[in-house]
Amino acid sequence: MDNWLRITEISMGLELFLGAILIMVVNRRLRSGRISKRTFHIQNLETLFLILIIAVIELFTIKYAFLRNRVLLIVIEIILVFVFLVVDRRFNGKESFTGGV
Repeated sequence: MDNWLRITEISMGLELFLGAILIMVVNRRLRSGRISKRTFHIQNLETLFLILIIAVIELFTIKYAFLRNRVLLIVIEIILVFVFLVVDRRFNGKESFTGGV
């Protein structure tokens, strides 16, 4: 396995790990009342779960598919980002991921 794929694998693993930590922190703050539900819409939690699902798909695509071709990997990445943006817009109306106030 060449270094480029190894770096990509590590970055996807970090994305999964940090996304899980972010979901746990936000969930805990919502339950304790430090963040009101008016400030942080519950739909944003659904968007965070969607990010984790896409990260898992990316990991399996890199690890188990026949992706020695870097162009194919970049095309799959662009398609996944586009799908994320479309689904995020459906969840949050016209609000962006960070602007759900």
